[in-house]
Amino acid sequence: MKEGDFSNRDVDTTKNEVDFWLESYNDLFSDFDHRPYLERSLSDDFLSEAKRACQYREENNLKLKIFLPKKFRDKNDERVIKRRLIEHFEKHHILLEKEHKKDFIKGVTTTIVGVLTMVLVTTFLFKYTDYNDTLNTIIAVVEIAGWFLLWTGLNNIIFESRSKNPSLEFYRKMSKASIIFYDAN
Repeated sequence: MKEGDFSNRDVDTTKNEVDFWLESYNDLFSDFDHRPYLERSLSDDFLSEAKRACQYREENNLKLKIFLPKKFRDKNDERVIKRRLIEHFEKHHILLEKEHKKDFIKGVTTTIVGVLTMVLVTTFLFKYTDYNDTLNTIIAVVEIAGWFLLWTGLNNIIFESRSKNPSLEFYRKMSKASIIFYDAN
């Protein structure tokens, strides 16, 4: 077993368990961060492997099982690390959820402004002004701006807000997961 071996030895996705085999607690954290466990940044390798391993797992009753050699285990460190992991996953879940809502609201607002721009301004210009070449140019520019706002807003609603869904789903799963430490055989 290599240092930081995150391989999930049990690849049965019907079980809601993800196993991580580590040599030390440090494998969960960034090599460049030597603060205490409660403050340390999580390893990008650990997070990307956790995303991959949890991708097809159900959200309910997810168990993150961390196996370490018995001689390196410390119950106090495990309590602190478990707290750190939970705080990390909950924090990022909340941040991504807020960002997702913000993108969606921004998209809806932009779409509405685009539609209103096309309908109200164009209607107003046609109804209350005399038609001439200058007005024709203004109407064309306003209609283009309206279409741009409409499609930009729809892009935010459909694609931008959805692009965060995989990360949002991962952090939602992990924020509800049980984290359990075990002795490695």
